[in-house]
Amino acid sequence: MPIAGTVESRRPQNGAVTSILVVDDDPVNCQVVSRRLTQEGFSVAIATSGQEALDALDHQRFDLVLLDLAMPGMDGVETLKRLRSHVRGAHTPVIMLSAHDDSDSIKTCLAQGAVDYLVKPLVIPLVRARIERCLRPATAVKSEPESPKAPAITRILIVDDDDLNCRLLTRQLQNPGYTVTAVNRATEVVDLLAKESFDVVLLDVNMPTMNGTVLLKHIRSHPRTRHLPVIMITATNEVSTMLECIDHGADGYITKPIDIGYLRSCILSAVEARKHGPSLDFS
Repeated sequence: MPIAGTVESRRPQNGAVTSILVVDDDPVNCQVVSRRLTQEGFSVAIATSGQEALDALDHQRFDLVLLDLAMPGMDGVETLKRLRSHVRGAHTPVIMLSAHDDSDSIKTCLAQGAVDYLVKPLVIPLVRARIERCLRPATAVKSEPESPKAPAITRILIVDDDDLNCRLLTRQLQNPGYTVTAVNRATEVVDLLAKESFDVVLLDVNMPTMNGTVLLKHIRSHPRTRHLPVIMITATNEVSTMLECIDHGADGYITKPIDIGYLRSCILSAVEARKHGPSLDFS
């Protein structure tokens, strides 16, 4: 479970120590993740198999579980099912971890009760953000009323100054479950978001006039869009740029050329995470 990013010591927002169970069949991976999360102010226990995770629950209640998908014997999906039938794991938030961008696996995990899904290599500030989002009180999630029946279609807004990129991405993403709107100028997005509702925004970082980071700050500053999932897209893989986007509230970060399977996984994860748990308030 390789980890990228810088350490930024910070305790959970409520000041309490949050207990996390890390489940991965590689003990070295467990130790690395445990050490990094401990530096972030969390209390961490490790398990190197699904059975060890269940045994740990027999003795302790955890606030959240980070569960690797690919494990020998009892894999992550089966472990998740058994966690949900355990008295101490029935309602514990579970974030799945995997090196594979398999949308079918993501759907299976979400159907079995996972609240989020992260693709390796992990970026610790993003992991911390997802953990805190999953653990915030449900009363903090709603900034606007939602209709009793959520739409079956995922509404995607693409923001990229390159018209060709917009058209290619629109063509690749369109399917019966998505509706896609593309905008070439960031200045148009502000008015569009004030009038229309979207489930996720795919936002290019490098744009003229108003770059993606500035637009992201604007999106996070308004109650209507404060919790709208935003996935940043850019041609650069600079860690500093990635961390800046995360610090300003991005839900994900993808570099070009875009792996569509990975992008679909990120979209599904971001949208489902918004349904099951509140977004962080980065203001």
